[in-house]
Amino acid sequence: MALSDKDMGLLERKFAMYILLSVDKHPLSTKKEIIKLSEGFEKTKFIRIQELMDAGLIEYRKNADTRNRAKIVLTEDGKKIVASIKVIRRILSKLSEEDLDD
Repeated sequence: MALSDKDMGLLERKFAMYILLSVDKHPLSTKKEIIKLSEGFEKTKFIRIQELMDAGLIEYRKNADTRNRAKIVLTEDGKKIVASIKVIRRILSKLSEEDLDD
């Protein structure tokens, strides 16, 4: 597979990684609950959630606890990407701490 400048396009969009991390931290939330976790940019967050769903990284799940309201969760692929994002965040955090020590 050839590398393309579009390969990471979805994750590079505003709030994409934030949404994935939020759904990981708050599974079985509604779209509205995820959008309201931080203020502002509601339309952008709503669009991003839909794009992540279309890409197969987030999906709806219904169960008895949700009173038939559709809640969102990460798919298996979404979980893998979130795990990678968390590793990247830890590395970047360490680098930031090292910069402060200099």
